[in-house]
Amino acid sequence: MKKFFEDIKKDIKFKSAGPGKKLTEESRNERVTPGVSCSSRPEASQAAHSKGASRKAPTRGAQMAGAAALARIEQQHRPKVLTSQDAIRNQVKRELEAEAAAVAASQKNTDIEASGVPQKDPSCFSVAGVFFICPLTGKTLTKTEREMHIKEAILLRFSEDVMEASVMMIHTFNKDKEKVKAAIDIISKYIENICKNPTEEKYRKIKVSNKVFQEKVSVIEGSREYLQALGFESTALPVDGEDRTEEYLVLPPQEPDALEQIKVDLELLQKGEPIRAKLDRQPQVFRPSQNATNFELPPDFYNLTAEELKKEMQLK
Repeated sequence: MKKFFEDIKKDIKFKSAGPGKKLTEESRNERVTPGVSCSSRPEASQAAHSKGASRKAPTRGAQMAGAAALARIEQQHRPKVLTSQDAIRNQVKRELEAEAAAVAASQKNTDIEASGVPQKDPSCFSVAGVFFICPLTGKTLTKTEREMHIKEAILLRFSEDVMEASVMMIHTFNKDKEKVKAAIDIISKYIENICKNPTEEKYRKIKVSNKVFQEKVSVIEGSREYLQALGFESTALPVDGEDRTEEYLVLPPQEPDALEQIKVDLELLQKGEPIRAKLDRQPQVFRPSQNATNFELPPDFYNLTAEELKKEMQLK
């Protein structure tokens, strides 16, 4: 009975205590943090404030390091501006990759076709193969290596002599000789007009969007590099009556000595020839014997390119 009345008293006290709160409920002004009393909050806040106030400003070295880091980040996201030589290298790289892929595909087809033919031991041939010598580097090359190697050698020549390299590029990189001759004729006309009228500004400007320039000159690899080697500079000039600009290749006014040098450079272009690898014959001397008339040559000796076949027909 005594326990019964004690339970009734506890129940009355519980109800008279007012509405209760859930342990997970938080007030709008403050959050209860386990292990931290409410009375310690102002002191913690004041300590944090005093700690932030006592922080020193970054030193000059730290500021410079931060600026350098930001500059590196911006440079990483900024697109790379290609120079003329970069553009050439990228274009030639794409061409060389395409040529290598074509050679690999051709070699694969040849291997498939010859898979049923018994292969001879290379040691039984009189010579190891057909080889060529690069006139620029002197390196010995196979038939499949020669063209790619010469292109790379010409590109490397730009760091030594831009004029000579650009002339080599025009005559070597472009296979259509008629188109090369047409481009050289137009460039010759540009230079002749400049030399005859050195004070006339209109002769020292080439409109890049001009139809003749686009169809005859710009399509020839190395033509723009040659003009830049002469001294032409890419310049954006305003269009008369319109709110826009167009790209021109402009040659600054030239002194008489500079004009004479331009004539020499033009003659270099007109007399230029394509760079071709020379056949490395590798002569050998054999002692007289019954086997001296029995020579076996590797298949490379008989595999002629289209250009070699055309030359053979012209000789006949």
